[in-house]
Amino acid sequence: MRKYFVSGVGPGEAGASRFFMNIEHIARSKGYSILYPYTHKSLRGLWVRSPSLAIAQMFNQVVGRISFYLKLLFVCNSTIFMMHPQGIGFLFSMLLIGRNKEIRYYVLDNSYFCLRSYNYHKKGGECMKCVGFESAPYSDCRSFPGFRMKIIHRAFMFYLKKNLGKITFYCQNKKQIELLELHFGLPVSSQLVGMLASDTRFEQAAEFSSSAKFIDGIDGIDGIDGIDALGEFLVFHGSQDSAKGIDLSLKLAEQTPKVNFVFPFSKPKNVSPSNNCVFIPCRWESGLNELVERALGVLCLSQWSAPVEGALIKSLYFNGAVIVSDTRFGFSSEIPNGLTLKVNENTGSELLSKFMKDESGRQRMIAGSKKWISTYSKSVMLENMFDES
Repeated sequence: MRKYFVSGVGPGEAGASRFFMNIEHIARSKGYSILYPYTHKSLRGLWVRSPSLAIAQMFNQVVGRISFYLKLLFVCNSTIFMMHPQGIGFLFSMLLIGRNKEIRYYVLDNSYFCLRSYNYHKKGGECMKCVGFESAPYSDCRSFPGFRMKIIHRAFMFYLKKNLGKITFYCQNKKQIELLELHFGLPVSSQLVGMLASDTRFEQAAEFSSSAKFIDGIDGIDGIDGIDALGEFLVFHGSQDSAKGIDLSLKLAEQTPKVNFVFPFSKPKNVSPSNNCVFIPCRWESGLNELVERALGVLCLSQWSAPVEGALIKSLYFNGAVIVSDTRFGFSSEIPNGLTLKVNENTGSELLSKFMKDESGRQRMIAGSKKWISTYSKSVMLENMFDES
């Protein structure tokens, strides 16, 4: 029987794309054919370099997606390992599930119940409105990434439930399995395999820190011309998305004016941050690694039911003093008490002030969290996803 690894994201620099590269070679070694739409490249970055490069990439994306869909039409009676169904397209994901014998579904995010993939809403933080099929999304919910019709997404949810007998869910953490069963209302076939942030083990990934260089273009506090000028600082490790905690981080910065807060991107538009916010555009290999290592603490404040995010894993390993959101189903809730600082909008400022003053407590946290994350990395079993049944 033929075996296919079908992913809605291809190789590239984004988090999901990096994870794709992490497991692609495993799938190939186990006899899987690999299908994905295109290689991810930042259109904004290409446009800055040359508009013609960005236009060429857009053309490649269109051609790549058409070719991808044509190939999917001929996939049937096979074993399918699927990841990122919203990127595949919910209609084509349903086609794959219906026409094939065995479905292995890696749960990368919460698109199986949430239109936005990240179940966060400003009305209530970690959002459970669409869990269990009884409620529709809020009227202001918009699909992410890209446009997806709400009715098609809802059809996908019901189609998953109808075909649970042929689907095995490969999960990153225990709470993810709990959330799946809460949503579907019955036990599901699942296996806990975890997730790693890098395409190498941490001992090899640590080599990045010695070669990290900052890219040009630092804006923020006047007079900042390098990392040494920052003094004591906290660094935000995430993207410019409310679900990832950017709004909460900016609020904490305003409430904690004596500490610099560093953000690894340009200042967002329509935002008026406090004067202790510094914006240094960089990626992991071009400076973020060094910022994480040298920071007093790292803000990984995802407010959705986030599974094992690469930002959190790398922050625990390379720093150890990590501030996380207090969520019900997020992976951070599975980390033993005392190894992270759990905050919310009401308690964040007070807890953060105590954290900054308690150096001995911070060092105990660092020692404990680094020991824990080293043990965790050895428990990850991604190879199991592609083994014979």
